[in-house]
Amino acid sequence: MNPVRLTYVLALGGYIGLIATILLWNLLWRPADGVPLYIVLPFLLIPLAIPLPGLVRGRPYTHAWATFVAIFYFLVGIWVAADGESRWYGTAIGIFSVVWFTGSMFFTRAKARALRGGPPPKRSRRQ
Repeated sequence: MNPVRLTYVLALGGYIGLIATILLWNLLWRPADGVPLYIVLPFLLIPLAIPLPGLVRGRPYTHAWATFVAIFYFLVGIWVAADGESRWYGTAIGIFSVVWFTGSMFFTRAKARALRGGPPPKRSRRQ
């Protein structure tokens, strides 16, 4: 599998896994105590909906700035994992956000190389 395709699948896998984790946890497994779902779900899902068209179309620019959104979800995952009752939920958010971040970062690099026509030239050592 070529690097562009592999990193694209990795990025979308982390992205979709993050959305699925948030939806399944809040709708089925253990909703937030004391906070209505109509507040929690938009707060968590609207930032994920913004880069969706560019991620699906494989636009390197969208993948590049979407890494900042992935960092936000990594921080959310750490924050939630610090709570004893939601440790698995926070860990899953953290893992999927790292997969999304890594996939998007390497997709941007691989796509730029593919558009440029291959790997960068090797530098010669000066003596």
